[in-house]
Amino acid sequence: MTKILEKSFWRTTRVALKPRGRLVRVENRAGTGTPDVYWRLPTTGAWIELKVAIPTAEGGRDFGITREQLLWLADEVAAGGPAFVLLRVKRVTYLVRGDRAALLEGTLTHAELTELADVTCVGRLLGMKIHDAVERFDRHLRRGRVRCRRATAH
Repeated sequence: MTKILEKSFWRTTRVALKPRGRLVRVENRAGTGTPDVYWRLPTTGAWIELKVAIPTAEGGRDFGITREQLLWLADEVAAGGPAFVLLRVKRVTYLVRGDRAALLEGTLTHAELTELADVTCVGRLLGMKIHDAVERFDRHLRRGRVRCRRATAH
């Protein structure tokens, strides 16, 4: 079920983001944790992990993010590269920076997700808002305004 939902979310994402840059869907079985999409923009690029939340029996949401994905995202940001989770919960989409992705564990309310996210889109996915957030984060990374430790030893 999750794969079907993510495939549909990928189609929606592709339509929203493709006019603003080149999208590459990454199907990499060799590198665990590698995000689903690389988005090349005119001035930068960003890795994006696509996730669709599914309800749990306890009434919470399972975001389906693996430990390897969390480590990969944190390492990428620590190395100076923009990386994000694009998370869909019902009709709301959240863009969460890679260095904050570990906070997606547990049950979060809409208000908590909105506070955590750089962008929140209700209904239609707005590519321009996401584009602006990616470029803003990239500028902060380049100016050293984001501090993130490497999550794994290299």
